[in-house]
Amino acid sequence: MLGQRAMQPVRANGFRFLLFDLDGTLIKPGTDFAAMREEVRILFLAAGVPRDFPFRHILGGIDDAVDWLGAHGRAEEGRELRGKAYSFIEQREREGLARAVDIPGVVEALERWRSAGYQLGIYTRTHPDVLRDSVAKFRLGRFEVLLSRADCAPKPDPAQVHLALQRAGVAAEQALAIGDHVFDIQSARAARVRAVGVLTGSGTRDALLAAGAMHVVPAVPDVDGLLAKPF
Repeated sequence: MLGQRAMQPVRANGFRFLLFDLDGTLIKPGTDFAAMREEVRILFLAAGVPRDFPFRHILGGIDDAVDWLGAHGRAEEGRELRGKAYSFIEQREREGLARAVDIPGVVEALERWRSAGYQLGIYTRTHPDVLRDSVAKFRLGRFEVLLSRADCAPKPDPAQVHLALQRAGVAAEQALAIGDHVFDIQSARAARVRAVGVLTGSGTRDALLAAGAMHVVPAVPDVDGLLAKPF
C-alpha cells in the first residue's frame, strides 16, 4: 500500500525522470566561482586579449577568448591556453570539493524518489571526475544519467538536457529539471523540459522565475510537495 501511494506522483504529473544540477543544488560547493572566473580572465588578458573583452561566463569566456586569438592568427596559442585554463579550473574544482558540504535532506529525498520509481540524473558544468567524486563523497547514490562538461556543450546550451533525455529514454514532458542557477533553468526550458528552481545556491527567486522556472522552492527536498500535485 505504501508503494502504491509512492507511485502516485509519477502518474499524476507524468514525470518519470528528475534531472538535477550538482553544485548549489545537491551539495553546497566550496568553490569561489567568481574568483575562478577572474583568474581565468587574467590568464587570457596576459596573452593580449583586450581588457574589455566580455567573459559572459567562465566556460563560454574561454571559448570566446580562444576564438579571438584564432581570429588574430594565434590559434595554436589559443589551444594551449584553453588546456591551461581547463587544468586550472579542474584544480580549483577539486579544492572546492574538499570544502563542500551537504545540504540537509537531499540524500533522503533522492532515496524516496528512487523508491517511488523515478529515474534520476545529474547535469553539471564540472569536470567528470569531480562529478563522480562528489556523488561518492556525499553518498548521493545511483543515478541513471551523469553528465559533465566533457559529454557535450554545457549549460546554458540545452545539449546536456537533450542527451539526458535520450539516455533516460524519456520525452521532454516526462522530465523535470531542478537547479539553483539561471543556466540550469534556461537549458531545461530550451529543451522544452519543465524546471524548478531551488534557493540553496546562486540564484534568487526573481532571477530563477525570470529564467523560466515554473516554481521556486527553498531546497531539493521541498520538490516533494510539488510532485504531489499537478503542475
